[in-house]
Amino acid sequence: MRIAATIDLSVKERKTLQQYVRSRTIPVKLIERSKIILLASDGATNQAIARKLGITENKVGRWRNRYAEGGLKTIEKDRPRGKNHGGKKTATQTRLRNKVIYLTTQDTPQVATHRSTRTLA
Repeated sequence: MRIAATIDLSVKERKTLQQYVRSRTIPVKLIERSKIILLASDGATNQAIARKLGITENKVGRWRNRYAEGGLKTIEKDRPRGKNHGGKKTATQTRLRNKVIYLTTQDTPQVATHRSTRTLA
């Protein structure tokens, strides 16, 4: 059985997290993460936090561990998801995207009023 990381908050960190929870302009994901950390610092288990917030235990454990490793800055931003593997920035994708845009907005097929996804393909 794994032991959950202990969270010890300074007064300043607790105040910052409480401000995040009360804020109406902070993204919802940051509010949820802040609630996780505040409950964890109060000694709640991952299971209890997950039950109270309506999320999975895995998610609670992940954010609890990230906070224990790096503090407040690690929960404020998501980790990068990796490189663009042939998507938006390649020349081939750009040409294809431009062709699709042209065909759907400028060109009409001879036997129909618009193109369906199948005729476009």
